[in-house]
Amino acid sequence: MRRDSVVSNLFVVRLLQDCITGEKEVVPYLLEWNIGGFLQLFKEVILKTQVELEKRKEREQEEAGDQNSPIKEEDENHIFAGLLLDWMDRFFPAPVIANNVQGMIIRFGGVSVLTPSTQDSLRQWVVVLRERVGPFFNCTQFGSRPCPSFPILGEIVQWLEEQLALHAEGHEVAKL
Repeated sequence: MRRDSVVSNLFVVRLLQDCITGEKEVVPYLLEWNIGGFLQLFKEVILKTQVELEKRKEREQEEAGDQNSPIKEEDENHIFAGLLLDWMDRFFPAPVIANNVQGMIIRFGGVSVLTPSTQDSLRQWVVVLRERVGPFFNCTQFGSRPCPSFPILGEIVQWLEEQLALHAEGHEVAKL
């Protein structure tokens, strides 16, 4: 039996058990699971990016013979943006993120149905994207390749910033 099959079966059994006992509701549980998986794949990109940047820095220092020649932040962000585009091309194109993350949050009641830890993880994701690829959100071309993903991603990040700000600790949402 394949490991992923066993994991899937265990997940379903635990989900049913938790829902039958009233410990969890199905929709928020599945929403959390979906967003958690998405963010986990994104973290793998972050780790890959850090490794790439460190290797590049070591190569440049060896070539220059200078142990203190840092990679410029713009270069790091450009490398990060390229790796992010590769990740989106392979796993999560921007329209899929819009549907599977933003769309599901909207369909199932907004960010208020997410646990505080998932809201925090989304906040961290938004901050990283804003800092590292924010300047590219208006670009439809990245180097020589067409890039319709960044403007869509920019809209998603903007929407999440607004939604998460509404549900931030100490911020009361106006009740109608």
